[in-house]
Amino acid sequence: MKRYQIKRIAYPAIFLILACLACSERYEETGRQVRITTWDEPDNTISEQIRGVLQREFDERFPQIEVRRRRRGGKATDSRLAFTTAVAGDNAPDCYDAAYFPTIPLWIDQGFCLPLDDYIEKDPQFKDAVEAAFAPAKKDGHVYGVPSELYVMALFYRKDLFEEVGLDPKRPPRNWKEFVEYARRLTDQGKHRYGLAMLGQEWASWHWENYVWQAGGEVTEKLPDGKCKIRFTEEPAVQALQYYQDLRWKYRCVQPNPLQDYESNRRDFLHGRAAMILSSPEWVGDFLNEGLRPEQIGIAPLPAGPTGIHATQIGGAFYIINPRSSKVKQKAAWEYIRFMSSKEAQINKLKMMEQANLRYPIASFYKDLRVGDYLTVPEEWGEASMTSLKHGRMEYYLKDRIEPYLARPIQAVLVDPEANPKMELMKCAERVQKEVVEPYNAEIERKKRRKALVARHTR
Repeated sequence: MKRYQIKRIAYPAIFLILACLACSERYEETGRQVRITTWDEPDNTISEQIRGVLQREFDERFPQIEVRRRRRGGKATDSRLAFTTAVAGDNAPDCYDAAYFPTIPLWIDQGFCLPLDDYIEKDPQFKDAVEAAFAPAKKDGHVYGVPSELYVMALFYRKDLFEEVGLDPKRPPRNWKEFVEYARRLTDQGKHRYGLAMLGQEWASWHWENYVWQAGGEVTEKLPDGKCKIRFTEEPAVQALQYYQDLRWKYRCVQPNPLQDYESNRRDFLHGRAAMILSSPEWVGDFLNEGLRPEQIGIAPLPAGPTGIHATQIGGAFYIINPRSSKVKQKAAWEYIRFMSSKEAQINKLKMMEQANLRYPIASFYKDLRVGDYLTVPEEWGEASMTSLKHGRMEYYLKDRIEPYLARPIQAVLVDPEANPKMELMKCAERVQKEVVEPYNAEIERKKRRKALVARHTR
């Protein structure tokens, strides 16, 4: 009897809950109510406020989608850890805008990203996109992300300091040899000034990879089967590291502490202690906001290496969608992504930047979007950005896992004039091969076997 009473009470309750859930799902599917979470709440900078304007425009156009935004917080490396922690706790946002170029291939492998092929193929606005900008987010014929930001590395130099030492501010160095000559002339220990702010801290390979490419080499190589091969023990990489060592010890044209952090390098350039620095045209606004005048800043493509190659690194981040979110939320997240990354949104952003005097070039993945049509920037800045993009390369394969190891040989030659670049790279390669590459390649092999096994059982 008691069991019967429980059934009389429990079954209707269960049916009511299921009915409510079904109604809720149908209610969302009608377009009247969908709530998604993102980690892109803007801060108080002008550029972030512009993004906030675009977000509010989305909210007005899509009242059926409620976007709950929160801050990522911390530096880029911290945000990646925060995201992976959230994924592990099944608390990741429905839409995430900071899947960085070297990180997203790993996140795709780990199942953090929803395939977006169906959405992109049906959306005409992406027919005019630069295909290379999507490359890091592609795997096995599928696309897992849409670029949310894009930057290209270039050479920044202080025009006023060039003039002070008799260098033509309209003619930046074009190759490694000229770069050394300029850097030596710009170095003045009496004025606590040096030629180049060199990056030697834990992100050291971020800039060093440019020199490896310019010397004609590669840091790593992605093989056709997806496995990784170490290339940084080859002669071009050795030559690039030798160049670093020479800049520090032979020519003595970098900062006294070559291991100082990136922010200290930026401050040195800002205050005239560093005459040159590697940066992106997109970030010139930071220097302008901090007191430099446009006429003080020159921007040029990175000097060519001994091979004549002008290779430069491009980077940025992607929007991705949480594969664990419901189908309804995924569709809403896509609406948010396509709006925020649309050509219309980027043009509106440029117009607002013009009104706010944020006049610096930004990179776009739309082929026919000319920044100069909407934003007044020095012609040389725009040319440097466009030329650099033509020579742009994606960061080396498995960078997120290998970068902490590569910092060691780079730092070794910067702190010890007797360090042997080739030997340091060889020692590093032994550790990377054992601790990173072999486990990674073995995992790829296991996945291939599992896939083949599943295929046999489903025949």
